[in-house]
Amino acid sequence: MKCARNNEFALDLYKKVAEDSNGNFMISPHSTEVAFAMVYAGARGLTEIEISDVMNFHFPQENGFHEAMSMLNDELCGRDTDEFTIKIANGCWIDRSFTILQSFQDTLQYYYDTEMDTLDFVSDPEGSRATINNWVYEKTDNWIDDAFPYGSIDHLTCLVLANTFCFEAKWLKCFDPDYTYDGYFHLLDGSTVTVPFMRGEDYFESFDGEGYNVLRLPYEGELVSMLILLPDEGNFESFEQGLDASLVISLYDSLETGFTHVKLPRFTISTELDLSRILEEMGMPSAFYAGADFSGIDGIDDGLPWISHAVHKTEMYVNEHGTGAYAMTGMVLTIGIVPHFDAVRPFIFAIVDEPTGTMMFLGRVMEANGALPPINF
Repeated sequence: MKCARNNEFALDLYKKVAEDSNGNFMISPHSTEVAFAMVYAGARGLTEIEISDVMNFHFPQENGFHEAMSMLNDELCGRDTDEFTIKIANGCWIDRSFTILQSFQDTLQYYYDTEMDTLDFVSDPEGSRATINNWVYEKTDNWIDDAFPYGSIDHLTCLVLANTFCFEAKWLKCFDPDYTYDGYFHLLDGSTVTVPFMRGEDYFESFDGEGYNVLRLPYEGELVSMLILLPDEGNFESFEQGLDASLVISLYDSLETGFTHVKLPRFTISTELDLSRILEEMGMPSAFYAGADFSGIDGIDDGLPWISHAVHKTEMYVNEHGTGAYAMTGMVLTIGIVPHFDAVRPFIFAIVDEPTGTMMFLGRVMEANGALPPINF
C-alpha cells in the first residue's frame, strides 16, 4: 500500500473534485503525483515549497525524493503478469528554441525513464499537440484521446510534460455473466435507475463499520484489490467528508473473511479535469502564473516558464471479468506573459451597441459598493 502521505494527497484531491461534482468521477492520484514530481525536479523557492506541501512531497529532493518515486514506480510495474498489468510512461517535449539544464533532463530520464523529444511549438503548435496526443493515446492502449485540448499548446509553449498510467486486471474470483441481471440502483435524491448488476458468492474479506460497509475484491495475484466503501443509506455525504488516510489504512486491519453474497453494478467512468484551478485552490498558486520559479529547468530565475495548463483525464470500466483503468496527467509550460486588467481603482464604463456605435449607457465607478446577487434573465 502507498505511504500515508501519498494517500493524504489522494483524499485531499478526491474531496476537492467532489466539491464541484454531482455525479461519477475518477482520479488517478498516482498519475498526478508522478507528473508533478517531474516538474518538481525543476521547481525552486516558493514554487517548490507549494508543490511539496500540496502533494505531500515532504521528502527533500536532495535527500532521495526522486529515487523513492522511481522505486515506487518500479514496484508497481513489477506487478505485471499474464492477467494483470500496470504500465507507467512519462514524456517530455521541448521546443527547439528552448534550452533545459542537463541536470533536469538527467533527473527525468534516470528516475522517471522519460521519453524526450524536440518539437517546433513556435511554428507548428497544432502539429505538436497532435504528436503529443497521439503518444498519450498509444500509451493508454487507445483509451485516452485528445488529452491536451485545442488551444492548450500555442507558439509560446516551451515545454510539455505528461504521465500515463494503465491498469488492467482480472478479478481473482470473476463474476459469472450468466448471473448478471438488470436491477435498480438508488440515487441520493431517492430516484432509481436500471443498470446491469453482477452477482456472485464466495469467500471475501469484508467489514461492517459504524454507518458503512466495506468489501475487498482482490485481483489476480492478490497484491492489488478494489476496496468498496458503501455508506449506509442517508450517510453518504457525512461519510465522504470524514474520509482520511488513517481511516482507509485502518479498514484493512478490520477486514474479516467470510462467505458473502456480492451484488455490484457494471460501470464505466470518464473524467476530465482542469488541475490548474483545483491545485491553485488547494494551495499551489505560484506555479500557474508568470513569476513561478522553475529555474531548475532552464537555469534562469526570471519568473519563466510557468504552467499554463494542467490536465487530468481518466477512463475506467468494471465488468464481470475485471477492471481497466487509464489515466493521463499533463502540463504545458509557457514563456508567455498573461496581460492583467485589474479594476481596483476608479474607472469609466460604457454599454455600446456595436453595429451602430450607439452609447446606450455611460458612467463611472468612483467607489465599489458590491452588487446584487446573480440574477437569471
